[in-house]
Amino acid sequence: MGRNFMGLLAICLTLLLACGGAAKSNEDWIWVPESAIAEVCTIEDGVVGVGETLQVPVQVPRTGEYHVMVSYLPMETSTLSNTALIHIDGNEVRSRLPVLWRDVPGEVQYDRYGNEILPDQEIFPGDSLTYLQDYSTFAGRPYVFVLPAGQHTITLKPESFAVQFTRLVLIHTTPQVSYRQYHEETGDLPLGKDFVIIEAEDYVLKNDSFIRGTSVKNTAVRPNDPCIRRINALAHTSFKNPGQKVLYEFAIATPGLYALAFSYSQPTKPGMPVFRTIELDGQVLFEELRDVPFSHTGMNVYDHLLVGAAETCYIYLDQGRHTLALQVTAAPLDEIYIGLSEMITEMNAVTLKIKKLTGQNSDVTSNIDTNRTWDVLQYMPTILDDISRWQRDLHDMHDALRTISGTEPTFANDLMLAAQNLERLKEEPRTLPRKIALLGDDASSAAQLLGTLLPKLAGQELSIDRIYVYDGQTILPEARETLRGKVRTGLKEFLHSFSPVMNESARRGTDVLTVWVNKSSQYVEVLQELTAQDFTPRSGINVNFSIMPREDKLILSNASGTNPDVVVGLSAHYPFDFGVRGTAQNLLEWEDFLDWYGAEYNLESLVPFSFDGGVYAAADTNEFRVLF
Repeated sequence: MGRNFMGLLAICLTLLLACGGAAKSNEDWIWVPESAIAEVCTIEDGVVGVGETLQVPVQVPRTGEYHVMVSYLPMETSTLSNTALIHIDGNEVRSRLPVLWRDVPGEVQYDRYGNEILPDQEIFPGDSLTYLQDYSTFAGRPYVFVLPAGQHTITLKPESFAVQFTRLVLIHTTPQVSYRQYHEETGDLPLGKDFVIIEAEDYVLKNDSFIRGTSVKNTAVRPNDPCIRRINALAHTSFKNPGQKVLYEFAIATPGLYALAFSYSQPTKPGMPVFRTIELDGQVLFEELRDVPFSHTGMNVYDHLLVGAAETCYIYLDQGRHTLALQVTAAPLDEIYIGLSEMITEMNAVTLKIKKLTGQNSDVTSNIDTNRTWDVLQYMPTILDDISRWQRDLHDMHDALRTISGTEPTFANDLMLAAQNLERLKEEPRTLPRKIALLGDDASSAAQLLGTLLPKLAGQELSIDRIYVYDGQTILPEARETLRGKVRTGLKEFLHSFSPVMNESARRGTDVLTVWVNKSSQYVEVLQELTAQDFTPRSGINVNFSIMPREDKLILSNASGTNPDVVVGLSAHYPFDFGVRGTAQNLLEWEDFLDWYGAEYNLESLVPFSFDGGVYAAADTNEFRVLF
């Protein structure tokens, strides 16, 4: 088969040299064949602080192209992305050093309404292992270093937080095979008989703490319960940045050829797919598993994707445990993103040059004599050629996006709007300074339109409900919710709304705190989860949260005697008004309030809420300006 490796390099714990059928470790992030390992360097005393350097001597066995892998242990608990500068033979590159996270093991937690609560996160208690990868592109491909045979020194310099490097591995580069080549070796094998379902929210490892499950209210998303919230899918808002990666584990009982299918939702990019690279047992087995496109489905609409466009891609899996990893990528958009970034820089430079020429200040609409013309071409002879070039490039980018997506990329309409602005600029060069708002500084200028498009290109939002490993022929469970399912679920929700647990707020007592929140529903949900996990277990006090859509409801509730105990998110002027009327609690009646508040917050923030020697509110949000 050519895939029965003599040994494999495993993440986190050690370099395992085992026979192809040997059991693998519990957490497999990256695996490479032993034949590809050129050199393994164990690092003693590899603790390196921010800005410090570590020099690792490496013996290169023969001249050739190599990848470099590093094994490391983070010395700090941080949600920030760590990067490192790497020097090899005078070349300097930058690579991300991701920290591996997992959900804290244990039973599923529920709030008092029976809803599932997201588990706490923790850093994986073993070494992390990663290729040194190109930090500046969406593709995230490992760097290729051309190294002559002999002794070399690799210098590592962490930039965000301290790490302990434990091992450095030199890997021979190998060409990526196509599915056709892979199929020539495996095509005669029988189809597998297993039907494996992987719930996307049940990941084993992830390289970003922000990746999380979510509760999707959709009758076709499983597991589903009309009466309680179930964590039943991977949140599209958390799994969107190039480089993010999640790892799943599954078992195969019957060896054979298996297909991969996904039940997914891609809600945010109409007319454009998002991309994922798929790894089986730590490897991208063939080129068609790179940058797999997931087409737009619509908000909260799920669909099936069977991997393999023209033909189903079958993967051989032997008996035992396997891993499947998904990495966010946007490699097909790399060239367009870089081109747009460079174009915006050029447009801003031209805008600034025209301002210097005409004496305008930062406000493009002021100090302009509408009756005056300028011989712009005398000072900027290439300006019209530059504008024409930008127009051509914008049209080419739009055509490239259409080719990638196979349909009209409506999410990128700003490309055509920017091109129209440029066309208007060319109409009369002598009046170009009067129309400079079409190029830069204005909210609808070409530069601003392209600037708002950049994060849309980078964002790769994708929600996944389930991953299927099966024979490619069995009919999959329906991914789209049906009208019958909606009606049945709606009826159950209606009946459940009359249950005692859903009407708990009507029974007010000394051990129930009523809180109105002038924030979004997502904010209230987070407050509910934090309260259920921490405050209520510690204090024994139950809390009822309610969204307050209008602040004047407070005045009406005070008049009717149905006012809440606490209000969160109120406008800053209301506490003074209520304090004057004696309808708000003076926080200074608690002797330890100032000590408690001053330990974490600025006491000056209480000034707007003070009246006649009393304090009637505390700031929950402080805004400040930062110049950087």
